[in-house]
Formats: sequence, C-alpha cells, structure tokens
Amino acid sequence: MSEQYLVRTVGGPHPGDRVSQGPWPLPDSLPDEGGQYVKVSESQLPPDLSPHVMRGAQYHWEPHP
Repeated sequence: MSEQYLVRTVGGPHPGDRVSQGPWPLPDSLPDEGGQYVKVSESQLPPDLSPHVMRGAQYHWEPHP
C-alpha cells in the first residue's frame, strides 16, 4: 500500500483538507481555477514513522494577476 499524505488548502475556490497518494515531496504549487495554491509548509516527519501519523503540506491561495 502506498503512503497517503494530507493536503490542506487555505482560501481560493477549493479550501479544505484532502488526502493525496503522493508522490513525496508534494509539488510546490497546485494550479486551480483563476490562480494557484502555493505550498507554505511541509511535514518534516520521516517516512514510516507510524501508520497513524500522516505527512502533509499546507497551501495558500494566490489568484492570477
């Protein structure tokens, strides 16, 4: 089974938390309608820490100029 990651998006057209199958590290930006989500933080946890701990990243919305 592949590792799952938590993706948190703040603002923009699709805010919220979702699960991604990777790959790790997650991308620096996620394009979306009218702009992009830009990664502002990322887990520093090592892989295989625990099956109950999820690595992830937080993204903030930036509209197209």
